[in-house]
This record gives sequence, C-alpha cells and structure tokens, in this order.
Amino acid sequence: MILAGDRLVAPDWAYAEVTNVLWRKARSGELSIEQVRAAISAIPARLELLGSDEGLMTTAIELAQLLEHSIYDCVFLATALRIENAMLVTDDGRFAEKAASKGFGDKLRWLSDQPLKLAFSDAEIDRLRRLHEISANTISSLIKKVGQPLGDGGSTIYQIGDLQPAFEAPTYVALKREICRLSPHQSAVLIALAWLGRGYDGDDFDGLYDQAAHLAAEPDRHAPYIISLITHIDRGIAAYREKLTATELEE
Repeated sequence: MILAGDRLVAPDWAYAEVTNVLWRKARSGELSIEQVRAAISAIPARLELLGSDEGLMTTAIELAQLLEHSIYDCVFLATALRIENAMLVTDDGRFAEKAASKGFGDKLRWLSDQPLKLAFSDAEIDRLRRLHEISANTISSLIKKVGQPLGDGGSTIYQIGDLQPAFEAPTYVALKREICRLSPHQSAVLIALAWLGRGYDGDDFDGLYDQAAHLAAEPDRHAPYIISLITHIDRGIAAYREKLTATELEE
C-alpha cells in the first residue's frame, strides 16, 4: 500500500486484488458474503485509487527490468514515485532490499516499522519533539516561579491561571497549531503510542489505536491533552519495538 500523508493510495487495479482477497476469505468461511459486500463498498472511502496509464506502466516495466522483479510490485513503486512525499509500505523484504539497493530506499517503509514513522516524516517527528521540549521547559520554569511549597514533602502547589503565560508563549502556540493540523490517523498514532508508553493503558497497539479514535477525530478540541502525552511517545516506540521483537521470536 502507498501512504501519502494521511491518504492510502493504490493503482486502480488494486481494487480487483483486494476484492479477490475478500472472495478467498468468503470461500474459506472467514467472512460472510454480506461482510464482503460491505467491505467492497467501504474501499473507495478508505483507499484512493489512481488510474493506470501508459507512462505509469512504462515506468513499472523499467523498474521491473532494473530490479529483476515482478511487474506487480513495480507498479506500486512506480505509483509511489509519482506522488510527492509518498511511501510504499511493504512486507516483502526481498523486494524492499532490491529497491533500496537501487536508490529507492527513501520511498519504502517496512510494514513492521514502528507506526510513528509510518504516520510522520522524520522531520515532522523531530519538530513535534523539539516544540514539546521547549514548551515543557517553559512550563517547568514558570512552576518554579509561581509554585508554593506544600508541607515538608517537597510538593508544590500553584494556580493554573498562573501558568497562562506559558500557554500563550509562541512555542506552545506553534505546537498546538501543529497538533490541530494532524489528520485523525496521525492523532490516533500519537495517542496510541503515548498510551503504550505510559505502561498502564495496555500493550496492544492496534487496540489502543482503535480506542483513540474518538479523540483523534477532533485533534483541535483535544490538543492540550494530546500535547501532554507527547512526553510518553519515545517510551511507546520502545515498547512497540520490544513487542514486535518478541512476536518475531515466537514465530
């Protein structure tokens, strides 16, 4: 599949490929015909299909010759090459290695890559981390100034209104703007990874992703909460990788 921002893209003949997979599942009893029909009806809403043409097929043939690989995978790579900042997501290690060796590594992502990289470019991730770090430092410094000691336990209390200057600072405003611009998919990935990183929300990324849907649908409304979760993302990535490694060892 091809990931272009928050869009899932595929050459138009993939419609038949997906339908064929659904039909095989129906024949094996995994899905009912009603479920297959519903899934087929949902394809246009979830997958942007791009028309094939002579130029695309010519590029695919050239790639197939260069990589000594089947035309099917090369049509997907040719489609990804047509779209700016698009990435071909694959679990075919042999094809990925061939393509990377010929200079197409920046257009490929492994299906097993941690999900943050599938939703964001490295530059976008770094920007979010940097803005969050500066904002967190600003809030921490302000707490030290306005906070009052509570007893002898080292705790500090403060009025939330006293922190308002930190939330009006240019860096925090920029961070909130970035969060509000996220697609529902990107928001769900951030939230799910953060929950995974907190350690007490569960260890099933897919389940957490589904649970995050109601928050991810309105990132502008839930921006402050999403911002507060960013501190847990790196731990979430580490937990995701550990789980992935454990699964691979079991297999």
